[in-house]
Amino acid sequence: FLIDTTEVTRGHFRNLMGWLPASNGEDCQNCPVGDVTWFDAVVFCNARSKRGGFDTVYSWISATRDSLGSVVDLAGFATDETKDGFRLPFEVEWEWASRGGLESRAWPWGDDSASVDFNAWSKGNAREIAKSVATKRPNGYGLYDMAGNVWELVGDRYAAYDLLGADTHVPL
Repeated sequence: FLIDTTEVTRGHFRNLMGWLPASNGEDCQNCPVGDVTWFDAVVFCNARSKRGGFDTVYSWISATRDSLGSVVDLAGFATDETKDGFRLPFEVEWEWASRGGLESRAWPWGDDSASVDFNAWSKGNAREIAKSVATKRPNGYGLYDMAGNVWELVGDRYAAYDLLGADTHVPL
């Protein structure tokens, strides 16, 4: 599977979707978009697929939005993973990508929690403000911000699986 090297930025989301969640502000277009619903994310994936000339993975009959424009429900929602368009990664795909080729059980950069400030934005070093993407070290696959900054969304739910030879449980 292919995955973007950074989180979706506010600028990318706004340029494609024509709106931005109210709490994101306009001050940092290279910061990751936050406070989107899971439904907003799948609508974004379809819009990105259409713009790129790909078949859409997700379908629905109608969308329900809240007063700020976020999608809160998609009636008749369905997924067709045989399509070639953009989609959210499965949780196991995200977990594999986040590890960057390391067989670590702790963090995307290894087992050293003391090096978090060099590798991720956290409550301790970001003061609860999203920071520009790709400003910390990439993991072994060249992916940025696989831990910290904003919440990641995946296309499925928590599951137990045998990723590295032992049961790995990652709650979402």
